[in-house]
Amino acid sequence: MSRRRLLALALLPLGCAGPRAPAPVPAVAYAAPSAPSVYAADDTVQYVIEAGDIGGMETRSGYAATMRLAFEPDSGDYRVTATLLHFAGTFSSAMAGSVTADEKAVGGPFIVRVTPAGKVDLVDSPSLTDPFQQITGAEALIRNFFVRVPGRPVQAGDVWTDTLDNRDTGPGMTTASRSILTATAAGDTTVQGRSLLLVRTRYVNTVHVSGTSGGTEVAQHLAGITTGTFLWDTRRHLLVERTEHGRMNGTLTLPGMSVAGLPVHATVYRHIRLLPDTPD
Repeated sequence: MSRRRLLALALLPLGCAGPRAPAPVPAVAYAAPSAPSVYAADDTVQYVIEAGDIGGMETRSGYAATMRLAFEPDSGDYRVTATLLHFAGTFSSAMAGSVTADEKAVGGPFIVRVTPAGKVDLVDSPSLTDPFQQITGAEALIRNFFVRVPGRPVQAGDVWTDTLDNRDTGPGMTTASRSILTATAAGDTTVQGRSLLLVRTRYVNTVHVSGTSGGTEVAQHLAGITTGTFLWDTRRHLLVERTEHGRMNGTLTLPGMSVAGLPVHATVYRHIRLLPDTPD
């Protein structure tokens, strides 16, 4: 074989390489962004109690909030400092009256531990006023800013499941809830020139509330389904938007008043979005 032929063969991998391997697909998992992320949230829960001859009694709680999340790596997970920048919330009830709260009701940041798959543990909570805790509990507030993700690459049609347990104790009342999630990757979508993963969610929920409200002993049990979507940025590894709505039904018992099994219907709506000034 000639030297010229040998030289051509030696240069072949450099000049005549075959097709390149496709770029690896990033995992749908949390990572620590280079700068804090800031989110706006709206959350509303409305209860209607069918009180027989009295008619429907309404209880409503809701808030608008802005939260800054600062991530730091922590032994394979992330330590998140969650600072409430703005809060405007209201709780109103036929039995307990009406209260309001703003961000001054919170005595500092929340400290949260988050896994790459979005499992949240509240490590440290600041002091909270009673009106704030009537509107929302610390656990419920924080968990709304995170979503459960599979921690692996996904493609359209992939499904994952998870179970979320939550327990909030406020002034006189304890709320325990369980939500069983089924999430389906619906494929990529483009929002303002950015490619995002669209995920459809379905939660099967049970909620148990017990304690004393306005001097009245209360036991409430609810079950129902909420559905929604969220948008995930696979390049920045963070939540961009989350929307959920649904309905739950159950019963209310007032042991001290010898009232049992009043029908209760609840509607739920929440919307979380990443504010546009969050850095890339």
